[in-house]
Amino acid sequence: MLFPRQPTETSSQAIRTRDPAALRPLVEDHIDPLFAFVFHRVDRDRTAAAEVVQETFLHALRAAPRFRGESTAWTWICGIARKLILGRRRAAPLPRGPRRQGTGPAAGRGAITGLGALGALAARPLGAFLANRTTTPDAAGRAASVLANLGAEHHETVQRELRSSLQAALGVFEDPLAQEADRDGTRKKTGSLAWLAGQRAAAEHDQLAQVLVESLLRTKDEPQAGTLVWGLGRLSGLGLHERLRSARALLQALPGQRNGGLAHAQVRAVKALLAGVAATEVTPLIDELAMIHANDPKVTAMLNKLRTELVPR
Repeated sequence: MLFPRQPTETSSQAIRTRDPAALRPLVEDHIDPLFAFVFHRVDRDRTAAAEVVQETFLHALRAAPRFRGESTAWTWICGIARKLILGRRRAAPLPRGPRRQGTGPAAGRGAITGLGALGALAARPLGAFLANRTTTPDAAGRAASVLANLGAEHHETVQRELRSSLQAALGVFEDPLAQEADRDGTRKKTGSLAWLAGQRAAAEHDQLAQVLVESLLRTKDEPQAGTLVWGLGRLSGLGLHERLRSARALLQALPGQRNGGLAHAQVRAVKALLAGVAATEVTPLIDELAMIHANDPKVTAMLNKLRTELVPR
C-alpha cells in the first residue's frame, strides 16, 4: 500500500486552523493512498471508492478545527474513511464481487456540494480533485461548477487551480503507460475545465486565456486540443491586447508543430481569437509572421488562408 509522508507539527496546526495553504497539500499527500485504502474495502468498485474519498475530505475539512494532532493526518483521515465505509455498508450492504461499476453518484454529488458550501476554503481541495486521475469526469464537472461560482475576489486562486488541473490533464497524454480509459476520462475533465474558464467573469478572461493557450501549445491529443479551442472561443471578455498576444503565440508555434491535426487546431484557435478584430490589427500581425516564415511553405499557406478568412477584401 502507498503511504503518504507524515505531516509536521506545523501542518497539524495549519489543519486545525483550516489554513488554505495547507488544504491542497493535505489532499495531494493523501488522495492516492486513500483511494487505494478505500478501493479494496468497497469490493474494488472504482466509483464507490471515488465517492468515499470525496466524502472523506469533506468530513475532514469540516472536522479540521477539532484535529488535535494526537495522530498523524493519515491515521485521522483513514479513520474518517472507515466510518464512512461502515455507514455505507449499514445503509446498503455491498454484495461481494469483482470490479462492479458503482452504486450511484448521490454520495459523491453531496460531497462536492458540501465542499462548495465552504466557499473559497474548498478551492484548493477541489483543485486537487480535478488534478487527480482517480476523480471521475462527473465529479470533476461538479468541482468545476463550484470553482466557477467562487467570488471575483478569488480569481487568482481559480486561475492557479485551473492551470494546475490542466497540467495534470496534459500529463496523462504524455504518459506512455496511461490507459485509454484514463485518456477518455481526461478529455471529459478538460471539457469541464474549459467550461469553467468561460463561466468566470469577463474581467478574468485575459488571464484565463493565457492558461488555455499554454495548454493548447503543449497538448499531444487532438480531441483535447479541440476542447481547448472551444474553451478559448467562449472567453467573450478578451481584450484586444490579449487576443493579439495569444494569436501571435499560437502562430509562432506553427513551424514546430509536426502534427497536422494539432496545427489546424491552433489555427482554429487563432480564428476564434481574431474574429471581429479590425483588419488594421490583423493584417500587420499576419504579414510580420509571413515574412519571418517565408521559407516554410506549409506555414505560409496557413497564414495566407487565415488572411483570406479574417481580412475582408
